[in-house]
Amino acid sequence: MTFPPCLKVELKLSLAFTILTIPEARPAPPPPVPHGADILFPTIPTVNSPSNNLEPVGAMVSTPSQVIVPTSDSVSNLHNLEGTSVSQAIASPSKSPLSPPTHYQSQIIVSTNRNIYPTTMFPLSLSHPDVHVKQMLGLSKLESLFPAERLKRHNFEWNAKLDEWLPLYDFWKPSAGVPPTVDQIWEEYTKGIDNPKSLSILELTANWGGRWKRNIQKIKTESSKRKKIVDLVQALSNQPEWDAAKALKFLQEKYPIPTSSSSQPFLKNISAFIAYLQTNKNALSDIVQSASEL
Repeated sequence: MTFPPCLKVELKLSLAFTILTIPEARPAPPPPVPHGADILFPTIPTVNSPSNNLEPVGAMVSTPSQVIVPTSDSVSNLHNLEGTSVSQAIASPSKSPLSPPTHYQSQIIVSTNRNIYPTTMFPLSLSHPDVHVKQMLGLSKLESLFPAERLKRHNFEWNAKLDEWLPLYDFWKPSAGVPPTVDQIWEEYTKGIDNPKSLSILELTANWGGRWKRNIQKIKTESSKRKKIVDLVQALSNQPEWDAAKALKFLQEKYPIPTSSSSQPFLKNISAFIAYLQTNKNALSDIVQSASEL
């Protein structure tokens, strides 16, 4: 079978193209990172850039994934920042790996321990490098005290006078207009509420003293009220062969709230019971006495 000369040329070109077409090579996957090794953050593409340029490590990307990440040096060195290292970082913030990037806006923060937080939770200073360094060190300190999942239950503000993050805590309620029970007040005080647990009142006081109340009268008043319940449970628990569980069970059975009884109006609701403990100086001792007679 014979072909016209022009067809022969086209056929040869087609065959040559087919033979020379090679599938695009794909880069080999990166090797696994050994356990305990420092992980460096990859470069982050600016998706909305026409040239798809890459932002350097430590930059914040404007869209769509807006991130503050520390530089690779800060990731590997922060755990060794002690004594003079910290002092040097604060003294020369512009040279510190914890210094803020030069361009932003941001919506999330990646801590030096590789935990991710929204910037509304830890609002970092981006105009004062020295403050930014202190804030990053303060965040690392918090992560050494509490799991990130528990920190994420709260928002924080920077206390510039003491160089610390201060939790913006308000007392827990089941829902708007619904007061907590005796058991819930005790749980909030000793363990924290929900799962993962919020910071407990004991933890707040142990780490921030009374500063967590932020000198807000509403919070100070509520703290004083709930402390009456806490003091009662503690007094009952201090009896021989008693503990908090037994004290709470006793209050549920002998002082149930709410109770619609004209003889015990202080059990109408939790507010009435707290007011009874506040105004009657013998209330706590009378309840403990009744428990000891069981």
